[in-house]
Amino acid sequence: MRARALLHDRALLERWVVDAVAVVRAEADDRVSARMLAAEADRVASVDRRLAELETELRRIAARRRRFDAAATDVAVTER
Repeated sequence: MRARALLHDRALLERWVVDAVAVVRAEADDRVSARMLAAEADRVASVDRRLAELETELRRIAARRRRFDAAATDVAVTER
């Protein structure tokens, strides 16, 4: 009888350990996922800001080029 009781206790302990490890693993997965999502959101925001800066710079360059082209056209027309 004593051996059966020990085997039963051992099986219960093993199940408890497996359940506890599963809970810890799930919690760790949740934390890692949350941190990864936060890091990804920060990175997306950073990339969006940089893209906005680049688009602004491109618009500024395009406007300057249009003014330059218009001025060059005016000079070419007046030189004829």
